[in-house]
Amino acid sequence: MIGDHELAVEVSPFTYVYFEPSPGPTFQANATYGYLLPFAHLDGLTYCVPLRVGAGFFAGNVGGDVYVQLRADLGVAFRSEHFIIELLLPSFRFAFSNVQGMTPTLLSWVMGVSGTYTF
Repeated sequence: MIGDHELAVEVSPFTYVYFEPSPGPTFQANATYGYLLPFAHLDGLTYCVPLRVGAGFFAGNVGGDVYVQLRADLGVAFRSEHFIIELLLPSFRFAFSNVQGMTPTLLSWVMGVSGTYTF
């Protein structure tokens, strides 16, 4: 975290489920750039809208294929001096692959909560 800017790497070791009912969770990794857009300060907390974009991949439980993934996150964040709590409402994921000359695509979204300690 540099001011309101964030560079991050996310690794989900077979915990990412790209749609329901999928054959099982996948391994996911992506890198993101985010910006926390502040909109209010109250009781020592800064309320922000997290804007984040990134790219990565997921594989495993997708029939031996590897999917390239693009993502965009929206939500609300609560920030103190060293802690950030984010509610992703939602995180959009667009994925595509090359399977036997075809290009299957997938749009999914996940809701989530994350906690971050910043230095």
